[in-house]
Amino acid sequence: SARDRMILLLLIGAAVAGGFIAFIGKWILRPIIRLTASAEEIRKGNLDLVVAADSGDEIGQLSSAFNAMAASLRDLRRSDRARLARVQRSTEQAFKYLPDAVAVADLDGTIEIATETAERAFDLNPGSRVDIAPLELLACLFHEAIQTGQSAVPQNGRTLIQRFVQGEERYFEPKAVPILDRDKQPTGAILILED
Repeated sequence: SARDRMILLLLIGAAVAGGFIAFIGKWILRPIIRLTASAEEIRKGNLDLVVAADSGDEIGQLSSAFNAMAASLRDLRRSDRARLARVQRSTEQAFKYLPDAVAVADLDGTIEIATETAERAFDLNPGSRVDIAPLELLACLFHEAIQTGQSAVPQNGRTLIQRFVQGEERYFEPKAVPILDRDKQPTGAILILED
């Protein structure tokens, strides 16, 4: 009888302890689960969230540090975007004054930016594709530069392209230079038609 009571009390004690652990576990794990979900949101690019720092314990301090990190990342992203926009505007303005025909194409061959000469003489307008440009040679040079990761020039020596620009006869020497990322992988190419 004593042994049965002891087993019964042990089972009741284990059930109470299990319930207590489940209740306390949820109470302790809730802020950690919230931080984990917030970290996942930041990984997806959502830097505008703020984690509630309800307590002054270690979890609350971690939540405050997490909020400070997210604020720093927001400021960094804003400054990077502003710098990128400034560089893009200055590049576009500098392109207007280049005498040669120069166009920058992305990896798919879509022209992103071009000089006035490239637009007028070769129809390399932003938004158009290199494959549709009036010269097959440019498309071949573009694809060669993308595939090899090196500058591409016509194989048959100095091939010059004749064009009339504002009534003047001009000759252009074509070249394609790949744009490489930090891993030396092509992300696009610069088409240069040197006057």
